[in-house]
Amino acid sequence: HHSCGTIYNDFIKICYECAKKNQCLNCGKYLGSGEAPGDVDNRKVVERYTVRITIPGKKEEFMNYFNKGWEAINNQNYQEALNQFKKCDEIIPNGVAYSIGIALKGLKRYEEALTQFDIVIKEEPAYNGGYFQKGLVMITLSKFSDAEPLLKKAIQLNIQESNAYLMYAYLMESDHKDYDQAIKYYEKGFELSPKTSTFRGNLINLYQQAGRFDDALRHANILCELLDNSIEALTTKAELLFNSQKWNDAIPIYEKIISMNPNNIYIAYYYLGLAQYQVNQYKEAKENWEKAIEKDENNNPEPYACLAICEMKLNNPDDAEKYCEKTLELLKRESSFVFYNLACAYSMMNKVYKSLDVLEKALKTGQVNIPYMESDADLKNVRATKGYKELMAKYK
Repeated sequence: HHSCGTIYNDFIKICYECAKKNQCLNCGKYLGSGEAPGDVDNRKVVERYTVRITIPGKKEEFMNYFNKGWEAINNQNYQEALNQFKKCDEIIPNGVAYSIGIALKGLKRYEEALTQFDIVIKEEPAYNGGYFQKGLVMITLSKFSDAEPLLKKAIQLNIQESNAYLMYAYLMESDHKDYDQAIKYYEKGFELSPKTSTFRGNLINLYQQAGRFDDALRHANILCELLDNSIEALTTKAELLFNSQKWNDAIPIYEKIISMNPNNIYIAYYYLGLAQYQVNQYKEAKENWEKAIEKDENNNPEPYACLAICEMKLNNPDDAEKYCEKTLELLKRESSFVFYNLACAYSMMNKVYKSLDVLEKALKTGQVNIPYMESDADLKNVRATKGYKELMAKYK
C-alpha cells in the first residue's frame, strides 16, 4: 500500500501508524476507498499486523493459528508457539514477526529472534515493541551498549512495559553512573508495575547515597510487603537503617531476622552487635558477637576486634587483650576497620606503642575518617603521645 506497506494477492499489509487510522499517513488515502493504486474493496484494517482477508476462511484460519500461538506462549511452550506462528507467516509473510521473535527468544534462539525484531522495526518504525524486545535480547547477550538506544527509543515511543524503564534505569546506574536518571526511570518502572520487587534494592541504595532516607525507607517497606517480610527484604531494610545510623530502629529488625533462622545468621548477629554497641548496650553486643563467632564458618577477624573494644568498655582488659591477639592471628588482609578497633582497644589499655602500630596500619589504607579519629574518646591516651603527632604529620 503506497510507500508504507505491500499489496499481496489476497490481503494488504500496512504499517502500524496507518493501521491505527485505516489510512495511509503518507498520502492521506483511506483503505477500501478505491483511490489507491491496486486497492481492493472491503479490505479493512482489523488489528496491528493484518487486514481483513478477502478469501473466505483465511482470516479465521490465520486467527486460529495466531491465538493458539499466544496460548502456547502463555504456557511457555515456545516450540509449539513457533509452529503456530509459522503457519500465520505462510498466510501473511512477515505478518507476525513480533510473535515469532517472542517464541524464538523463549527458545533462546537469540540471533534468529533479533532478525524477527529487525523486521518489526523496519516495517513498523513507530511501534515500540520491536525496539523493546530487541533491547531485551541485547541485554541477555550482554550487549548493553546496543541495548541502551533500543530501550530509549521504546521509552520515547511511550511504551508501557515496566521492564523497559527498569532495564534502562539499570543501564543509567551501572554504565553511566547517572544516578538521577536512574532514579527517575526506576520510579517510572515501579509506577507501571507496583508489585515488582526486582531492582527495588538498587533504588533503595541510590536514594540512600543521595541522602534521601525517607524515599529509601518507603521502598524498603514496599519490598518487605512484597516479599512477605522475608529474610532478604528485612536485611535490606535493616542495612538501610544501620547505614543511616538509626540504631534503635535497626535492632528489632536484626532480632526478627535471627528469630527466623537462628542457626545460620552470622551476619545478623554481627550487625546486631554493632547496633547495640552504638547505643551503649555493651553486654548485649558482647553476647551477639560471641554468637556471631559461633555461627561463623570462615573465622572472620571482625567480631573478635569488636569484642576487644567491647571488653574494655566492660572493664575487662585481660579479655580485651586476648581478643586483640586472636584478631591479629586471624587477620589475613588489610582492614582499616579491624586495625582501628584494635588501636582503640590498645589505647584504652594504655598500651600506646601497640596502639600506634595498628593505627598506622589503619591510616595506610587511606580509609580512616581522620576528623572522627581526632575526637574519638577511645583514642584519648594515644593522642597524648609524640608518636601520634608524628603520625598526624605523616598522614593528615
